[in-house]
Amino acid sequence: MSLQTDLLHPELGFHDEGVDLTDEQTYAECRAPLGQARALPPFAWRSKTFSELESEKIWTRSWVPIGLLPQIPNPGDLLPFTLGFHGIHVQRLADGGYEARLNRHQHGGCRFVPEQCRTGKQTKCTIASCNYTRDAMVIPALEDGQDAPEMYKFVGINPAKLVPVRSANWGPFVMINLDPEAPDLAATLTDELGGLRAALDAMPGLTHHQWFDFKCNWKSFGAAFLRGAEVRQITHEGRCIAIDGAGEEGERLAWLFPNLLLSIHDDHIAVLLLQATGMGDTLCRFSLLTRDGAAREDLVGQWQKRLGITGVEAVKVHDGHAQWGTSSRPETIGAERPLERDPARHAVQQYVIDRVLTDHSLHWQAPIMDALMTQRRGSR
Repeated sequence: MSLQTDLLHPELGFHDEGVDLTDEQTYAECRAPLGQARALPPFAWRSKTFSELESEKIWTRSWVPIGLLPQIPNPGDLLPFTLGFHGIHVQRLADGGYEARLNRHQHGGCRFVPEQCRTGKQTKCTIASCNYTRDAMVIPALEDGQDAPEMYKFVGINPAKLVPVRSANWGPFVMINLDPEAPDLAATLTDELGGLRAALDAMPGLTHHQWFDFKCNWKSFGAAFLRGAEVRQITHEGRCIAIDGAGEEGERLAWLFPNLLLSIHDDHIAVLLLQATGMGDTLCRFSLLTRDGAAREDLVGQWQKRLGITGVEAVKVHDGHAQWGTSSRPETIGAERPLERDPARHAVQQYVIDRVLTDHSLHWQAPIMDALMTQRRGSR
């Protein structure tokens, strides 16, 4: 069995492919203006260590939308979501509110999610005799409001004993932040997002929800969705938190980092919530909002086709980055990475770089000896 970094202690750093992944110099060529910046290094698309860094610096340190309130309309309804490597859920309460908690079964009780379990597909565990499966869709409560049997692995017998998670609303979205020291949601937003919020409030009807899997990184899919659009950056305290742009035929496109994509039209809004289920795997949770709440099968078909086309483009871009400098693309060995000329890709790479270089207080319980013993060769 090869040595892994699954228990790598954050204080020891993140290293792969011979570089320090949290060193500013690693990204020096990527931080120039659009058309002058180099694309992110290939490790951003293929490195397991970099995916762990994203979990540490992005998915567990951001206000992340994980679903819509209309998905859990009744008391007891439960919405699961694996955020980074953390299993959480949101459950509707009897008073109409909701509570977010860490799952009772954190991936079979594992301290971390083993590499073989990160595919999002069911894996039989030979050690803990458990099945780690991808997130369930919303689990409705029983008619009397009691927990359904399927909820036990999430809430156990007494949900009050579970560790709570910070949550807040933004429009119809349930927002989660796993960082106990993060500022409140309102303090991380900007008035420029008010237009997006108003558009969402005008489309209250959730008429369709569906999952799509794509063999690409979440960054690739988001950029492919906005490919070619003229975008402007929305900043808060000098940091890019979203991009807003115009598509075809009056469509308004937006990406609220890290994972909320919106396509706004006069009669509907397409909502795409991206979930990183692997280095080269993205789950897209697609929802359709309409003004009157009426089902629109024509729109569903159009969006299924569009998402398929976007996925093909995203996979192509992902593979091009991940294979750079390898025998799969021998012409790129030793070559300079291309300049980033696409506004959406440039914006997201500035966001990612900014986040992975941000220092945080560390909350970690893994024994440092175990972390040292499980590092790959060549890392510190």
